[in-house]
Amino acid sequence: MKIAYCLNGIHSLGGIPQVVCAKANALAALPGNEVYLILTDYHPEAPQPKLSGVHVIDLQVGHWNNDSPSLFYALSARARRKRVLHRQRLRDCLQQMQPDVVISPGQSEKYIVPLISKNERWVTIREYHYARGYRLRYARFQSNYRLSAYLLAIVGNLYQRLFNRRHPYDATVVLTRQDAEENYSSTERAKLTTIPNPLTLNSVRFSNHRSRIVVCAARLEPIKQFDHLIAAWKQVAAKHPDWQLHIYGSGTAQPQLEQCIHTAKLSNSVILKGRSYDMGSALSSGCFFAYCSAFEGFPLVLLEAMSCALPVISYACPCGPADIIRDGYNGYLVPLNDIDAMAARINELIEHPELVQHLAIGAVETAARHSIDRIAEQWMELFRTLLHRKHHTRP
Repeated sequence: MKIAYCLNGIHSLGGIPQVVCAKANALAALPGNEVYLILTDYHPEAPQPKLSGVHVIDLQVGHWNNDSPSLFYALSARARRKRVLHRQRLRDCLQQMQPDVVISPGQSEKYIVPLISKNERWVTIREYHYARGYRLRYARFQSNYRLSAYLLAIVGNLYQRLFNRRHPYDATVVLTRQDAEENYSSTERAKLTTIPNPLTLNSVRFSNHRSRIVVCAARLEPIKQFDHLIAAWKQVAAKHPDWQLHIYGSGTAQPQLEQCIHTAKLSNSVILKGRSYDMGSALSSGCFFAYCSAFEGFPLVLLEAMSCALPVISYACPCGPADIIRDGYNGYLVPLNDIDAMAARINELIEHPELVQHLAIGAVETAARHSIDRIAEQWMELFRTLLHRKHHTRP
């Protein structure tokens, strides 16, 4: 089977490139598959995920070369010319390749793939790496230009829905059941499939649960609500002053978090560890994991923590934690924005080490169900179903 992913680039060690490359590698390893990454901007000299058996095609569109991906740039004549060039080169590439499956992860190609695929033999799939409505939720956390962020979110959501209605993909893949059930109509769900992201952490080490450390890892951005976790930790530190909270990550909110830690007089108890390039070691250094994000698409870090045998305590935010965490099995869900409840659950695990050991077993089992091999097989099953449907229902 010939499978083509179309996206801007992979010159990043996180987010969409990391997940797409992991899936591409797994699919390429299956007998009979040819997998291609069709990129608009390829920078082989830049840090990027490793590829194995995957073909890379550079369309040389240069969407972001020497340009800032801002709204003003997106509306410029230069950007419009590049979109036309992108459409022409992607269409020519696909017609020459004649793939069986074309997948859009939702970058510059998302409004191009359906238009150039009409009456073609291949099937098209739109995969989402975030939950529907994320733009509006994210706009709440913009300290600058909040009104413009809201307006852009409203316009962007409306345009996307109208486009998808007029130029539908053969299938849409979302990451969580919660997103599918709460954010899509029954009509939309007819073409909807839920496939979670695979676990991509390579260096997996089990925690021995002997440390007096609670860990958390994410981008240091307002939407992750580390200020909530620090506020909860103030209650924890009052009862358990010999425990520490280690936060891994970097981002724009770091100065505010440093001030928050200082104000709460937690400088010896809450440690900002910075970005880690060995998350297996970072996570396994802890006893369990805590998370206070306001909104998610699919929080892969929860599975990464579980793969290191860490129970997880998380806000029940939309969307993702409820698909991963089962209370009393691999961790606990806490009502969104309930700082007191978060503190109480953290104290509970600190005070009951036997409970940590019990939850760790469920955490490891949960992580195993999201292995790359299992997720790749779910994708292959979807490919086979769509191809059978398309080629057996044509007039």
